[in-house]
Amino acid sequence: MINKTTRSHYEKYKEMARDCHVTFKNKEFPMDRTKETIIELFKRDNHLNNIPLYEFDSYFYVGKFYHGREWIPSSLAENVCMYKHLLIYEVVGAEPVFVD
Repeated sequence: MINKTTRSHYEKYKEMARDCHVTFKNKEFPMDRTKETIIELFKRDNHLNNIPLYEFDSYFYVGKFYHGREWIPSSLAENVCMYKHLLIYEVVGAEPVFVD
């Protein structure tokens, strides 16, 4: 599976997840959904907008803001984007195709 995105969007949320030490590799992922369910949702909408936003709320990353790190989520919207990035690229296993 592929996912069209911009390089800057992909890199931003990849770095944010890394800086926050958040990953779904070799771990269970959120929202009490199976991997197969996440894949089916991705096939229907590759932005995963079919997952209600409130389901991400309980997974808001709360961490210390380290000096010099820009990618720590500063809003619920950025938090949702970070978790969607992880679902798309780590759980679904989609390959990014950069459109810029």
